[in-house]
Amino acid sequence: MSKALEVTNVEKVYGGMFGNATRALDGVSFSIGRGEYVAIMGPSGSGKTTLLNCIATIDRPTAGSVLIDGTNVTHMRAKQLSTFRREQLGFIFQDSNLLDTLTCRENVALPLTIARVAPAQIDERVERISATLGVREVLDKFPYQASGGQRQRIAVARAMLKDAPVLVLDEATSALDTKAERSVQAGLDALMADRTSVIIAHRLSTIAGVDRIITLRNGHVDEIGTPAELAVSGGIYAELLSLQNAGSKAAKKLLARYDITG
Repeated sequence: MSKALEVTNVEKVYGGMFGNATRALDGVSFSIGRGEYVAIMGPSGSGKTTLLNCIATIDRPTAGSVLIDGTNVTHMRAKQLSTFRREQLGFIFQDSNLLDTLTCRENVALPLTIARVAPAQIDERVERISATLGVREVLDKFPYQASGGQRQRIAVARAMLKDAPVLVLDEATSALDTKAERSVQAGLDALMADRTSVIIAHRLSTIAGVDRIITLRNGHVDEIGTPAELAVSGGIYAELLSLQNAGSKAAKKLLARYDITG
């Protein structure tokens, strides 16, 4: 399997001017194949959000390298990085990251508008994808006029329209009710098909469906393996499965330390 993402000896240090540096990542290395669906998990403060931000080119490592489709993005200049991000990466986060000054239709169309695609083509593609995801009725509303589930589906529609080969997700369904979660998850499943996807997962049910799991602890890679392998390894994932099965209030508190909501 060819590599879509290579992370090599990545370190991230914050602060340090007065001797109070925080090392969020320390020598993190792994690779992800094309079309692979990988979850990153670990306790609060383990470095998973920092790692996701480095992969998404939102933050730069202090040391080490991140290669996406063979391109080293670690030291790209801002303009070059902006173009690369626009063409190669799709993002979906819990807060949907829609622009409140644009209608939902304009938010969905934004990647194609920036790419200067012909308006007629944009309209046709926006209508088709929005119909698939069941959000045509809110296209001409502003994001604040739509429900949480509708906003997330608009974000999925925008990512589908962008058609980026690599997707970076901070689990988009964790704050939604069950009905909204199902509709958004259906859109995400369609979006992630045949794409490389990296997700911070907050539900064990989501993690069970990935190809591989990368667990972090104190800024280090703790384990890498399939859900089946890590379920019996005695590590973080196995511990979380045990806590979920326990179902007690104490177990739920411990799950919360790992940012697991269900």
